[in-house]
Amino acid sequence: SEAGYAAIAPSLYSREDPNAGDTVGRFGRLRDSNIINDVNAAIAHISRHPAVRGDRIGITGFCLGGRVTYLMAGCNPLLRAAGVFYGGNTMAIWGDGPTPFDRTPNIACPVIGLFGEDDTNPSPDDVRKLDEELTKYGKVHEFHSYSGTGHSFQWQGNEAYRAEAASDSWGKLLAWFQRYLRD
Repeated sequence: SEAGYAAIAPSLYSREDPNAGDTVGRFGRLRDSNIINDVNAAIAHISRHPAVRGDRIGITGFCLGGRVTYLMAGCNPLLRAAGVFYGGNTMAIWGDGPTPFDRTPNIACPVIGLFGEDDTNPSPDDVRKLDEELTKYGKVHEFHSYSGTGHSFQWQGNEAYRAEAASDSWGKLLAWFQRYLRD
């Protein structure tokens, strides 16, 4: 990437017929067990790339990807840093097993969270609960919420886009990764 990181994005819908149903329907059929397997496979794959230091792997994501980021921070102890952009549904069960929120005690990497104060999923109350849970378990974390900003504030071309919040939050993520992924 432009910031000097190798990136990989697993296809979380690889088990789905690409012609079956709309996005919301496909979204609702995702299961955490499959997400964990797919993201772990992507991490293992990129870790073997000659340009990548396998001991310096971070994860970030937006919306669903923010939820996946929080989930994986609690599942993969090899991760060195996590950046959650407005990850909702962290307290919801997708299939069997604990929620991402319930996996908080297992988080082994520093987590930065970037949220909109006008978001409803995650709501400011959800963000407060995540912050309290991470604090309760002594997890290194830092949360930032942007006023006048809702969900998808990073999505350029969308009415939810907020240039100032997008720029500031991206800078904060890169600084976080610099701090925890670089020498």
